[in-house]
Amino acid sequence: MTNSSVDLIIGGSSGIGLTSAKQLVSQGTNTVILGNNEAKLEAAKTELKTYANNDSVEKIQANLYEQQDVDHVIQALNNETRHIKYLVNAADYFNPKPFIEHTPDDYNAYTSLNSAAFFISQAVAKNMIDNGGGSCCTYWFHVG
Repeated sequence: MTNSSVDLIIGGSSGIGLTSAKQLVSQGTNTVILGNNEAKLEAAKTELKTYANNDSVEKIQANLYEQQDVDHVIQALNNETRHIKYLVNAADYFNPKPFIEHTPDDYNAYTSLNSAAFFISQAVAKNMIDNGGGSCCTYWFHVG
């Protein structure tokens, strides 16, 4: 068991993920935001620092549609020595169009992202088990 803890927000650079990160950071937690776009991650990290009393915000850039990036995140989580106390899954694929117009590529994007979130959550759950527990919430808001 470790003495320090951290929270992980998948999709933490915008929307529900960023809002969740603001709440956690304002409560004094060490928070890691994960997202695909480096510029959005840096802007979110800068914004989150205004809610923090210290340098408690970290970022991980990863494209969750790329298996090598997912594997890298999972490896980093497997090597994480801090207790991951909270996990928020707020990443999503948004392609608003009628159901009957979705293509196999659209479907594959949905399932790729869901698979990434599933296996990243599994790595986090292992950390939580090793450290006495934790909490997770997932936002699924596919629109089509």
